[in-house]
Amino acid sequence: MGGRFDLRPPNGSCYLATTTTTAVLETLQDFSGGLVPASALRARSISTVTVPAGAPPAANLVARASAGAGVSVTLWTDGDRSLTQRWAEELHDAGWQALYHGASHEPTGRGRSVTLFDLSGAHEPWGDHWVAPSVEPLLSEQTIDLLAEHGIAVSDLRPSLELRTDWR
Repeated sequence: MGGRFDLRPPNGSCYLATTTTTAVLETLQDFSGGLVPASALRARSISTVTVPAGAPPAANLVARASAGAGVSVTLWTDGDRSLTQRWAEELHDAGWQALYHGASHEPTGRGRSVTLFDLSGAHEPWGDHWVAPSVEPLLSEQTIDLLAEHGIAVSDLRPSLELRTDWR
């Protein structure tokens, strides 16, 4: 249980971003220093999901009125995952099947994400099916350009090391 809004098994959480930019920045959050190895992009893909008409309403954690329930941006920016996981458990226990919230690694503060609550593991989703009509490699010119807009470079370079054949 390492994700921000992870539920205890047998329940699980599925994280979605509302834009490609937010998805890429959240996915690559472990890379710092403004450089992402191309291999990290090659190892991943990005899916576009169509939200079904029967999707449950999401608890809107970015609504102004949510402040009255104690919500602030620290809920999705603080590193204390035990706190956010407790929030997830309480919201799930109250009947919420989805959360609409901010994204911690999107620097403008406008990035949004959705967390879906369901059972953990591979299975048919509840309600109408969430369809992913396209699954594309993450390494693309569009992703490289998007990262560049955020001051992040993609590199395929490997360090040049001097070759030594005499090991004495």
